[in-house]
Amino acid sequence: RKVFDVAESITNDSMTEREKIKAVHDWIINHTSYDHVNYENKTIPEESYNITGVMLKGVAVCSGYARTFDYFMFVLGIEHEHVTGTVRSSDGSTGGHAWNRVLLDGNWLYVDCTWDDSIGGPKGTIRRKYFLCTRKEMDKDHKMYKVKKIY
Repeated sequence: RKVFDVAESITNDSMTEREKIKAVHDWIINHTSYDHVNYENKTIPEESYNITGVMLKGVAVCSGYARTFDYFMFVLGIEHEHVTGTVRSSDGSTGGHAWNRVLLDGNWLYVDCTWDDSIGGPKGTIRRKYFLCTRKEMDKDHKMYKVKKIY
C-alpha cells in the first residue's frame, strides 16, 4: 500500500512519463541507503533484496532498488522491465547487479537507481549518470544478461 501512497504523493496526472520516472528515481534514492554492512559481511537479509527493504526499512542492495523501481512503474502504468547482469566498477572488479529499463517515446532507456545513489557520499546527493540511458551508454560498465517482467 505504501508504494501507492508514495506514488500518489510524488506524481500527478499533469506530469509526463519522464517526469514521473524522475520522481520515482529520486524518491528511491532519497529514501534508501545501500546495505553496505550486510553486503560486506555476506549477511544480506531477504528484505534488502526486495521492496520491503526500501519501503519499510530504507535499506537495500541493488535488487531491492530495482524491484522497488519496477513496482512503482507498474503502479504508474509505465512500460518497464527488470534487468540483471554484471557491472564493472572503476577499480576493474565485476559483480552481479540488477537495474531497470523503461519504454519511453518508443525507446527502451535504462535506469540504475543503485549506481545513481550517493554511495560513499553525502546523503541527499542524487546523480543522474544512469538515468534514462541508452543501451550503448549502459554497455560501458553494465553487461545485460536477462530482461524480464516481474510486475
